Amino acid sequence: MPMVIFCDRQGGREHYGSLLRLMFEDWNLEVVQEIEGDCDYRLHRNGNAVRLIFREKAEVQCLPVALASMLSKYLREALMQRFNAFWAAHLPQLNPTAGYYTDGLRFADIEIKRRELAIERS
Repeated sequence: MPMVIFCDRQGGREHYGSLLRLMFEDWNLEVVQEIEGDCDYRLHRNGNAVRLIFREKAEVQCLPVALASMLSKYLREALMQRFNAFWAAHLPQLNPTAGYYTDGLRFADIEIKRRELAIERS
C-alpha cells in the first residue's frame, strides 16, 4: 500500500507536476489527474509508491490537514509576536507586522537598524 500525502492547494497554484519532477527527479511521476481544485499524483521508485493529493479546502476533507493548518497558524502568530517584540525594543515607533507580503513591504523601515545590529539580510 503506498504512502498517501494529502495537501491543501497552495495559493493560486493549480498544478504540481512540474515541481514534483524537480523535487523528486529520481522517481517516476504519474499524473493521475489535474483538474480545477484537485490534483492527484503518484511517485514510483524501486517498488515504492507515494500518492500525493492536492485539493482546494483540504482541511474540510482531511482532519490531519485541518490540524496542521491550525498548528501552523498558531506557530506563525507566536513567532510573529517574538519578531515584533524584538524590533519594537529597537524601533518603538515601528508598527507590528503580521508577516504577510504586503505588510512586509513596509518593513523596509528596519533596514538601517538591521545594519547597525549587524543582522544578515538572509
